[in-house]
Amino acid sequence: MGNSSLSCHSLPSENHEVKKSSQKCSDMLSARGQQQHQQQQQQQQQQQQQQHQQQQQQQQQQQQQQQQQHQQQQQHQQQQQQQQLQQQQLAQAQAQAQAQLQQELQQQAALLQSQLFNPALLQHFPMTADALPLLQQQQLLFPFYIPAEPRDQPQ
Repeated sequence: MGNSSLSCHSLPSENHEVKKSSQKCSDMLSARGQQQHQQQQQQQQQQQQQQHQQQQQQQQQQQQQQQQQHQQQQQHQQQQQQQQLQQQQLAQAQAQAQAQLQQELQQQAALLQSQLFNPALLQHFPMTADALPLLQQQQLLFPFYIPAEPRDQPQ
């Protein structure tokens, strides 16, 4: 019966070995858990960094788009201002040309009127080719006046 009591109670050295191996297992499990926890933290940090980088890239893209839009708006405004300036210059040039033409027409009309109703010319109408050079020299008549055919003078 003495042997049976030995089988029920474990020896202190065996108990110590079991505790040691159990401690090793728990240490290994704890170390593995810590490693997994660290890996998870690293993965989370990497994900956060990636998200942060993506956000920064998106912000940069948005800023670039805004800058491009601003530049396009400025270019459009400059084009509009140039068009307005060109239109103003064209309108001024047209007004000047019209005023100059009107002035020339008025001068020509006044000259024409003064020559058409010049009393000194009335005595020469109908005009013969002989009288034409004399009147042109006196500047009483336009140089392009076409004289009438000479009449048959009675003999």
